[in-house]
Amino acid sequence: MTWETVPLRSVARVDAVHVAPEAISTSDVYVGLEHIGRNGAIDETYYPAAREIKSSKNRFDGRHILYGKLRPNLAKVARPRERGVCSTDIYPILPGSSVDRAYLAHFLLSPEAVGFAAARTAGVNLPRVSWSALGELPIPLPPLAEQRRIAAILDEADALRLTAICRLRLFQKLEESAFELVLSVSR
Repeated sequence: MTWETVPLRSVARVDAVHVAPEAISTSDVYVGLEHIGRNGAIDETYYPAAREIKSSKNRFDGRHILYGKLRPNLAKVARPRERGVCSTDIYPILPGSSVDRAYLAHFLLSPEAVGFAAARTAGVNLPRVSWSALGELPIPLPPLAEQRRIAAILDEADALRLTAICRLRLFQKLEESAFELVLSVSR
């Protein structure tokens, strides 16, 4: 089965609504590049008060995909669940009606998409990808039902991977505790 391939700009757009620091509510979530993990997870433990934000930010909500344009090889792509503001080094991308948000986020995290963006950066010390360059990213566009099915499978794979990581950490802690117990008994 062959799917149409279209440029990203034809199915999504940057929806950058700039917000001045004084207009940011203390209840707004702030997401910086440092809060987005490589797997797309957002570290939701850090919500600074508005008084801590000193510069303009971009507004986002649960419809957006957050895409780190600074050093795109780090694959900083996330799907926020709530409303907030983000660094201006993050594009709030709004998917159009022909693309599923989860499918698009997974695609933007794919090695092909990361490599495409990384190869089109400008700047030596702080390489960034422009929206005009990223907008040319070719994206396979299956029917929406198929996009949702693919995204659901990838979401499940992510959940299994995270479960495996948590279990591994627990086993490591158990091993460390057992070793400490053996050492304390032998003294």
